[in-house]
Amino acid sequence: MAFTRASKRTIVVTAEPPEGSPLQRLFANARANEDSLPGDDSSKKHSPIDWIEDPEIKEELEPYVPDETDYAQMKPALTPREYSSAPTKGSYTTLAPGGHDTSVGDRDVDADDSSVDVLPDEHPIFAVRGGVKTGICWHDILEKIPFNIGDEVLLAETQKALRVHGCAPKDEDGFVAESKLVAEMMKKTLDYPLESPAGRRFSLREVDAGSRISEWEFDFSSAASVARTDEIAKILREEWSGDESKKPLLEVLEGWDRFIPKGFFVGFLDLVFRHDGYYYVVDWKSNGINRRRSGFSSRGITKEMADAGYFFQYLLYSVVLRRYLKETLGENYSWERDFGGVRYYFLRGVAAGAEAPVFADRPSERLLARLSTAFGLEERS
Repeated sequence: MAFTRASKRTIVVTAEPPEGSPLQRLFANARANEDSLPGDDSSKKHSPIDWIEDPEIKEELEPYVPDETDYAQMKPALTPREYSSAPTKGSYTTLAPGGHDTSVGDRDVDADDSSVDVLPDEHPIFAVRGGVKTGICWHDILEKIPFNIGDEVLLAETQKALRVHGCAPKDEDGFVAESKLVAEMMKKTLDYPLESPAGRRFSLREVDAGSRISEWEFDFSSAASVARTDEIAKILREEWSGDESKKPLLEVLEGWDRFIPKGFFVGFLDLVFRHDGYYYVVDWKSNGINRRRSGFSSRGITKEMADAGYFFQYLLYSVVLRRYLKETLGENYSWERDFGGVRYYFLRGVAAGAEAPVFADRPSERLLARLSTAFGLEERS
């Protein structure tokens, strides 16, 4: 294992290994590849092994044989530890209400709704196929491009991504048309106006490379978390009670009762960025919803957030960001001053100029604190 996993060097202290053993065969092959004698130019050696012999060790030592007392202490336990086949990882994809594709690990992907007919007068972005490959391709573009990118470079990066991810139409005319369509969608995404908690309007164009982290992976222990998701649902009912905008989200909590593994919470945040002192969580969504521009209204995307369980995703990610800010800023952390909230970009809606293609929320400090405790990130008072 050491030989196959080492990235720089492996040091082995050994006597001459037995004939025919794996280590002996490795040494024999290495020695056979040495073209020079000791003292020659080392650049002529093809073997990756440096041989170091200790001249002080000459005598052969007898192997250690434990006495009866030591042997009794070295015997394995008669009752081996029980092995548990229970899952040890929890994530948005495994815990959220509804079914989710876990074939790509702990990253979430958008469902393929390409079977929905697209009306002739709808924006052509709704005719672009959906599913895992498309979602990963669009994520990859937004992960890698600088947000102040020019149009020509953006088109070139889009074309490269479409080819790399196998999303490019086979005919050249179709490829050129789809490349321009997707590149234009990316441009509109970068230009889409956002509003900070202080009321200042801005766009992603203003976010430089030093103020963003893409595909931010996290994991933390769930050993102290609540046992089941129904306890998370209870917190949400209490905190969101009376908020009319959260009604669609509350409706899907009925029956949400999944076991939370006692191991780790894991996941990836598509983007975290800082602007004017506020930190934001961003997620990219390639969902077609109903393949209609009208589906990307405020009500439509809130329903999508509920049906796909994205509310749990953005709350989990907000808890992770809050924990990060508390650890890095320490006593200087302030929800009011530091936490900007979440922005979920429904990319097709942005491309089509829909009414409200970006979902925004700013979970309260009280809610995030209660969820942090439920997830096991903070001690219960």
